[in-house]
Amino acid sequence: MWMKAAGVIFIVFGTSCLGINFGSTLKKRIRLLDMIEHMMILLRGEIRYGVTPLPEALCHIAGKTKAPLVDFLNAVVEDMNAMDGKNFHKLWEENAKLHIGTNLLSQEELSDFIKVGGTLGYLDKEMQLKSIEFYMEQLKLDRSALEKTYPQKRKLYCSMGVLLGMMISILLV
Repeated sequence: MWMKAAGVIFIVFGTSCLGINFGSTLKKRIRLLDMIEHMMILLRGEIRYGVTPLPEALCHIAGKTKAPLVDFLNAVVEDMNAMDGKNFHKLWEENAKLHIGTNLLSQEELSDFIKVGGTLGYLDKEMQLKSIEFYMEQLKLDRSALEKTYPQKRKLYCSMGVLLGMMISILLV
């Protein structure tokens, strides 16, 4: 009897932790969007005021960001310096998928991030700035929508974790 009770407790605890994990993933996603916005602000400043070459600008920005963006930026700079014949958009896309990926960002958010990278390096200064501004507006809308729904979704995930554990326990016992 006590084995069944221990099993039920472990199942409910495990599924509750799973629900809490889903809720914390949403919070990490919001933080990552904040970090990307910060990176874009820095990039906009480097393009507008620093007038520095793109690899150098990305190096400066990498020194002011945190993982996973610092890893992403350093990898892009390394690939640019390797000069293996790939265009900047391809380098940006490959490294975005590798270092940022869809583990935190949605497919649409990652796609938008890749698109803004495609406009860097070959458009004139004003078009690059406008592209960054447009992306930052999209980013703000995405983040505000996530922040608005975050409390409800966090509670929902936690509750569903507990309920799933209870349901599994009832079915097994």
